[in-house]
Amino acid sequence: MPPRLSVEIREMQVDDIPAVVELGNTLFTAETSPTLYRCWEEAEVLQIYTADKETCLVATTNDRVIGFALGSLLEKPGSSWLYGWLDWLGVDPAFKRRRVAKRLTRHLQERFVEKGVRIMLVDTYEGNRSAVSFFRKFGFGQGIRHVYMSLNLDNHPKAIERKFMNDLGD
Repeated sequence: MPPRLSVEIREMQVDDIPAVVELGNTLFTAETSPTLYRCWEEAEVLQIYTADKETCLVATTNDRVIGFALGSLLEKPGSSWLYGWLDWLGVDPAFKRRRVAKRLTRHLQERFVEKGVRIMLVDTYEGNRSAVSFFRKFGFGQGIRHVYMSLNLDNHPKAIERKFMNDLGD
């Protein structure tokens, strides 16, 4: 195992957002994460950060962001239960196998418990065996398969009409 690294886990600050987005852009690519790639963007990070700052964490070493865990709180109407969702977890590949993801996840769990969360949720691509194994080691279970489907709306009559009208305006 590589030597122990001096890593600080702390609450994400607004100044960290560009580094988090940039790191996510390198991790969630169309080739490696086709479904995550579609969702990963600066607006997503900003939305999660704005809604739940206290559950957005970064891992840093020498003032450099090397990992992040972005969590959100979910309240179900009519239920007294509060859920915590680990929306995004990422670590710079140069720092893999150094317990950074483990520490980020543990810190996020602690934040969730402090907030009164009773169930923590996470999802990942079924074929991402390392992520599935990682989460199972944390005690996550009851993996439920679901189907992700998409529909390209470029050929929808209203989309064709909009494109036609835009082309006329040019």
